[in-house]
Amino acid sequence: MSVRSRSLLYEIGWHAAILVILLWLLPAALFGGPFFSVTGLNKQILEWFAAAYFAAVTIYLVLVFRFDSPRILTALLVAAGALAVVYLGLLLLSSGAYSRALIVAGTALVALGLVTPPIAPASLRLPVGLAALAALVGVLLIAIGRSHGTAGGFFPTLAQRLSGRSAKEPRSRRTDVLRTSAYTLSATYYSGYLPAYNQRAQGGAVAPDPSGRGYLLVRSRGDLYRLKGSILTKGASCMWSRSVCASRLTTRSLRLTFRKSVS
Repeated sequence: MSVRSRSLLYEIGWHAAILVILLWLLPAALFGGPFFSVTGLNKQILEWFAAAYFAAVTIYLVLVFRFDSPRILTALLVAAGALAVVYLGLLLLSSGAYSRALIVAGTALVALGLVTPPIAPASLRLPVGLAALAALVGVLLIAIGRSHGTAGGFFPTLAQRLSGRSAKEPRSRRTDVLRTSAYTLSATYYSGYLPAYNQRAQGGAVAPDPSGRGYLLVRSRGDLYRLKGSILTKGASCMWSRSVCASRLTTRSLRLTFRKSVS
């Protein structure tokens, strides 16, 4: 096998590993599960990063190995173009809350993946690539396995988040009628929608969603959820436009209480 063919195989393997990290380890570190368990705008952003990175890699390999373009300049240009596409999508299409940590980490990963191979010396390209991948994977695994109130220690938490089991917990809904001295309330309990904390934590907030008919929920440990109005109103005892919703967050379930407004 020629040196040129071996270099091409090394770079294809490197970029494939970066895509795996982008769609598996990075969301597991940021959101507690792989790509398929991420929801909302964050999932769209991950798709944009992955699609932009794949397109940039394809263009880079064609220009370098087909037309003998300068490696470093080509890598810088395609990296800038890929990130510009993602940022343009955020400016034009973003209509809700998203993780800024995802933007920072995705940008760094795309830039690292595209720029590292051309700047590494040809004779050290393989060991430098393996060392960089090992360091990156090690840091992400440590971040994934850290316990944030979940059951078990480092390795059970790591296995749970990498497999996405925490995102596959069964969901259920239970509605009770509560009779008080002034009103008849319909209380709906949703379980399994939010990951459970095994340690008690107080605080949190709920507010109307400024971009839709739903609610924004912030838990005391910093998790942000966007709940759609169709989930909130299901099982309510009155129409959306004539109701007041009071919410209380527990460690394992979300309680939503609807009552008629006082005229």
